[in-house]
Amino acid sequence: KPGSPAFKNHWRPFLLAFREHLQNKGWLDKTCIAMDDSSLSDMLSVVKFIKATTPEFKIAYSGDYYPEIADNIYDLSLSIDPQLDSSIIKKRNDLQLKTTFNVDCSKPEHPNTFTFSPFAENELMGWYAMASGYGGFLRWAYNSWGKDVEKDSRFRSWPAGDIYLVYPGARSSIRFERLREGIQDYEKIRILKAAFEKEGTEEANQKLIQIREMLKSFAMPNITNNNASVVVSRAKAILNELSR
Repeated sequence: KPGSPAFKNHWRPFLLAFREHLQNKGWLDKTCIAMDDSSLSDMLSVVKFIKATTPEFKIAYSGDYYPEIADNIYDLSLSIDPQLDSSIIKKRNDLQLKTTFNVDCSKPEHPNTFTFSPFAENELMGWYAMASGYGGFLRWAYNSWGKDVEKDSRFRSWPAGDIYLVYPGARSSIRFERLREGIQDYEKIRILKAAFEKEGTEEANQKLIQIREMLKSFAMPNITNNNASVVVSRAKAILNELSR
């Protein structure tokens, strides 16, 4: 149990040895100690323990939003629904803390990355991240394969495809490639915004307004209504025009 003597006696030697190993390799600055789906009481104990034992470690967490520990979480990932308040995201961005969103087997029905999800919903992830101020999207499973993934993408009672995005033999999938397209769209928007802001002309300012208006289409409930293809296609057409 986090906070118990047994917990501390078990994890303290590991953290100290792991810190030394990472320091020797030059990897400490890019390493996070991560937890997921834990209770607030457990997280309070774990954060306190890590800060007291190895304060150099960054902490990552995926689960519910707990304001009591949020400032101590370097890399925080929350469910797409409910969306984190934009002022909190901005504050974390200003503090150079990473904030992402995720989808999983339990929610939401749309958008998601199941094998039966509309392919555009995979691409939508990058657009939603940009529109909401998130730094990215966390996909919990990349290649957690079942017994015969080429014939059956289900796993127990979980929705089909939830446990992987790519196939054995270094093979991609339409879902993964559309997710990649959304990441490319995110980067394209970021680059264009920076260029227009630097240019500072009236024409550039008008293009920035167009980008802001374009991104408004990715607010709830637009993206939860199984119309990702329409929303993404319209936005991509505008983005292509702005890129000329």
